[in-house]
Amino acid sequence: MPPIIEFLWIHPKLLEIRWEERIDTAILHAQLALYHSLQKKAGVESLRIGYHTLNVLFTHEQSGIQRITWEEELTKDPVEHAITSSNQWEIPVCYELGKDLEMLARMKDLTTEQLIELHSSRSYLLHFYGFLPGFMYLGGLDTTLHTNRKITPDPQIAAGSVGIGGAQTGIYTLPSPGGWHIIGKTPLMLFNPEQEPPVRPQIGDSIVFRAISLSAYQALEQAISQGNYEWNHE
Repeated sequence: MPPIIEFLWIHPKLLEIRWEERIDTAILHAQLALYHSLQKKAGVESLRIGYHTLNVLFTHEQSGIQRITWEEELTKDPVEHAITSSNQWEIPVCYELGKDLEMLARMKDLTTEQLIELHSSRSYLLHFYGFLPGFMYLGGLDTTLHTNRKITPDPQIAAGSVGIGGAQTGIYTLPSPGGWHIIGKTPLMLFNPEQEPPVRPQIGDSIVFRAISLSAYQALEQAISQGNYEWNHE
């Protein structure tokens, strides 16, 4: 298991557990195992996962002795190397609607077809949610497609836009400014505050992208608006 690098007490009630700063499946396994272990502990109010962090909010402020006890327990706590959730979710993407697709392909000395193949031929691991409600941070992007974010962010990116930023790919769930390169769009509503839970995929699930035509996108968009489509995992 990747070792814990640091315990950082941000507040007497808030502990941040840190691992090496990288997007890594083994680190996610360790985070999830510790997450599920801590869920069963008395005195833990809530937990939040980042790429290489796990934040623990306690119900009460922890004294110096209590902090040391927690750190010792977390260091020696035996946990399994397993992601308990293993559902796979397929997201249809119309790459024709990616306003930055051609530009990014030129930057990478690729054809648009090659870029689409690189992006849609992999399985991505859901590490955590952040930035926007329901915005998935996904690990597993082909290194060929790693691209710095835009120097000047776009003032408005449409909901459903699929983008690449740094070593990550993700989907804008709500209209928002953003600096990622937009390579496609999905008609799926990935965040719905009226459903429970408001997001379907869980941390540790895998995401695959399936390229669809513009006509297929429009047909699916209509089916969704009429309530004739239900998104399910495999």
